[in-house]
Amino acid sequence: MSMNLEKYSEVELALLFAYDAELIERTKKLSRRYWSPQHRAWIVPYYKQSIHEMMEIFKGEEVIIASQLLQENELLGSWMQKNLVKANAKHNIKGESKKQPLVELFPGQGKKRHLTERTVQKVFEQAKARALVQKPVTVHSLRHSFATHLLEAGTDLRHIQELLGHQSSRTTDATRMSATNSAL
Repeated sequence: MSMNLEKYSEVELALLFAYDAELIERTKKLSRRYWSPQHRAWIVPYYKQSIHEMMEIFKGEEVIIASQLLQENELLGSWMQKNLVKANAKHNIKGESKKQPLVELFPGQGKKRHLTERTVQKVFEQAKARALVQKPVTVHSLRHSFATHLLEAGTDLRHIQELLGHQSSRTTDATRMSATNSAL
């Protein structure tokens, strides 16, 4: 289960993650935290003490830290390096601009290279052959399955849109309609 840590205001951070009872209980151990239904996020003070609490409570969890926070807070940078947490280059909770990622999600052989689309396709085709899958499926089918499972699990459509990188909500709505039709 991964969590996103983003800047909420000058004095608060937003902690976002999909529903997970264990993570919610751990989050409740943070002092001066509160739930923001509007943003569907836990809000915690942006203080050194709060960051230390998070580092202790979420030790071993995958935490994706907004690149803006990494640039302005040394302590978060050291947390990322120590625990191999990832940097998130997407916009923050208030919708600020996108930037290039600091860490590749799927790193390739070179330091600043990522896996190519063709490499992913080859690995998928090999796994499909080993699993003796006969149906005509592609890597893109996995995207649709992923989105459909998130939707069926109750994930907010806007969050799914962001995960899939869709600019328009109409594209994500097509996935929703497809999931609804397949359930009939």
